[in-house]
Amino acid sequence: MTVPVVAPIVEGHGEVTAVRELITRIAAEFNGAYAEVAQPFRLDSGKMRKPDELGKAIRFRATPRQSGEPRVSWRV
Repeated sequence: MTVPVVAPIVEGHGEVTAVRELITRIAAEFNGAYAEVAQPFRLDSGKMRKPDELGKAIRFRATPRQSGEPRVSWRV
């Protein structure tokens, strides 16, 4: 079974630290499932509201990194 990878895009520092715990808890509530949470990508609120900027962030997170981070596929 493949472990899903969640690559969050967040606005602020507090969300960076909180999102991993939040996603882990949600996954655990879903039939005890596990999800790997990639390093969150920070995007300020002004850019978050612009479709082009948000699209760039999504494409960036969907591209495999040299650091060995798993490839992230996304669905809408």
